[in-house]
Amino acid sequence: MLNNKLIYFLFKITFLFSLTTIPLIVNGNCIVDFPGNSNLNYSSVCNSTNGNVEIGRNIPLSDGDSFTFDSPSTISIGGIIKIFAAGNGKIIIPEGVTVVVQGNLQIETAGGGCESGAACNFEFIVDGFLIVDGNLQNKATSLIWTGTGIVDILSNFDNTNSGCMECGATCPEFINHNRCNDINSTCSNNFCELQYGKSAFKGVDNLAPKFDYCPSDLIFYTDDNSCTALATWPDPQASDNSGTVTISDPSIPKGQNLAPGTYTVNYTATDGSGNKATCSFNFEVIDNVSPSTTFCPEDIIRYGAQTVQWTEPKFSDNCEITTIQKSHTPGSLFDIGSTTVTYTAKDKNGNQTTCSFKVVVQEENGPEITFCPDNIILDADQNCESFASWDLPTANMIEGIPPKSNYTPGQLFQLGSTNVVYEFIDITGKSYCSFDVIIIDNDPPVYSNIPKDTLIKTTKSTLAYSWEEPIATDNCEFNEYSTHKPGDIFPEGITTVSYTATDNSGNETTVSFNVTIKTNHPPVIKKDTIELEYSERLEVCPTINDPDGDIINIKSSKILLGEGSLGDLLQDGTCLEFYPNSDAAALYEILIEVCDNGTPQTCSQGVFFVKIPEQVKFKEAVIPYKIFTPDNDSYNDVWVIENIESYPNNHVTIYDRWGRVIYDANGYNNVDVVFDGSNINSSLGGSEIPTGTYFFNIVLNGNQKLQGYVELLR
Repeated sequence: MLNNKLIYFLFKITFLFSLTTIPLIVNGNCIVDFPGNSNLNYSSVCNSTNGNVEIGRNIPLSDGDSFTFDSPSTISIGGIIKIFAAGNGKIIIPEGVTVVVQGNLQIETAGGGCESGAACNFEFIVDGFLIVDGNLQNKATSLIWTGTGIVDILSNFDNTNSGCMECGATCPEFINHNRCNDINSTCSNNFCELQYGKSAFKGVDNLAPKFDYCPSDLIFYTDDNSCTALATWPDPQASDNSGTVTISDPSIPKGQNLAPGTYTVNYTATDGSGNKATCSFNFEVIDNVSPSTTFCPEDIIRYGAQTVQWTEPKFSDNCEITTIQKSHTPGSLFDIGSTTVTYTAKDKNGNQTTCSFKVVVQEENGPEITFCPDNIILDADQNCESFASWDLPTANMIEGIPPKSNYTPGQLFQLGSTNVVYEFIDITGKSYCSFDVIIIDNDPPVYSNIPKDTLIKTTKSTLAYSWEEPIATDNCEFNEYSTHKPGDIFPEGITTVSYTATDNSGNETTVSFNVTIKTNHPPVIKKDTIELEYSERLEVCPTINDPDGDIINIKSSKILLGEGSLGDLLQDGTCLEFYPNSDAAALYEILIEVCDNGTPQTCSQGVFFVKIPEQVKFKEAVIPYKIFTPDNDSYNDVWVIENIESYPNNHVTIYDRWGRVIYDANGYNNVDVVFDGSNINSSLGGSEIPTGTYFFNIVLNGNQKLQGYVELLR
């Protein structure tokens, strides 16, 4: 009967020429094959590659085959590990070795073996550490975990297809940060539930959440008195088969006053398995407010062809007026007849308004006008008006009657241009004297109660803010526009709020103030692994930083994995004292809470790992004494390192708590090369160091290290 390996050879006949244990290494990747009963090691076949590792890709592991990750002590795989199983093979991670996989770890089936109907017992022996940054995916019908080490899966831990997992006589400790799934209901046990408890659920969730409601595209129109529109919409609604879904904040915060333009809003719904769905819609802010005419002249009547003056029309708009087109300008010559004068104002969004009036020039045939006043120009008073007086016009009359007029000297005139007409009638006919009384306003509106710049410190990215609005006053009527209103939502950063008042003469005043939203972002804790040589006391410094550059410190700490204790904070509160309970190789998981000194204060929690590698075993125990008392009583006056003489090639360094070297020597022997409490660092002052705790580093034979502390008592 053909075994699994021979069957696989028949499938892979094109690879028969590769019947060798020499691996194929291409572009940093390592491909290892098993042509016979092979027991291969990582150090000999992969040459410390840090790319992808494919074990048995062309010729898979079968009965009697094994692959051992033997050295170095930390093996970092920058890509994925893919294992092809066709029989009862083994993957081995021995004690003292840590394998870190940046990508996924996949156990595939090959050659018809380890699949439904061709069961196998493929063994994964972990006595060291296995850390997988991506997913672990198993397709083998029976993957058996054995060993006493630790398996840490940072993403998802899944059985797929017909895959099943179980533990052997021993079982590593499993750490799972996301989900663990048993999809195959025919498995003899629920591995995830046994290893991780009831919180692990059965079945892979590949279904993305569904948005039950996502807003359609929207249109918002600007306010009459502002070049912005309040953009708000109903919140989207989402559901998921798991029953739990989280909807992100919108890419554009709703409730803001926004300028004309087109905007895209995105929401993301995420379930507990990391599946995502997107709700996206557009909205447009449209300015449909035409400029308003604050002043438009009345029809003008003149007698005899002449140049005609007038006060030009005035316009205002909620947005900026960019052009004013005119058919005639003041001072133009007008002949006998009626002429329409047109002004057209357009804003920056294409809205327009027209002001039209007529200039009517009539013929005259009557007495000669001997005096007619020139146009009269006066400044408006506090009531936007003014009294006007003039000398009476005269004419050579022949049997005429007293002239008639529509206005008399001393009357009150309103803002703008008013045409005054005198009619002279005698036996020759009618003649006219006309002139304009023009009341002008050169005084712009005045603002009071102007808010000061405001700085708001918060932990939010947007915030509603209200203020007491500024007050505008003017001697004439005016229109007022603002970019924002009290209660508007402001984004992070500096926003300028402006108020503009424009009177009927076009005089304009703008005031502004800044609203600054300063968001204090929480500290960031990097989830990394710190490798340290064993010592009774270790100084552990996780990678933490603050996006805003605030001073940060560790507020609390807790060991989640491993046996040990945590001590005082060090290095301005960014490092910890750590006391492992054993010198054995171990992986520790530590939870910390880090806070900043920003306003308001923000804190965040995160984990990091401390790895203690396997210690070099000394041929004879080297035991540094914990205490010595250099008081010249001939008893315990020097620091004794028991059995140090067995290692004449040694180097001993002692530091104070600030990391300064106070003793440094080669060939320490407890006799003439020995620490007696004297200070070799003259820059620190004094020949004798004071009572205290000091830290040592002992190197034996150039590569064996021993660290710890010693108490000096005087």
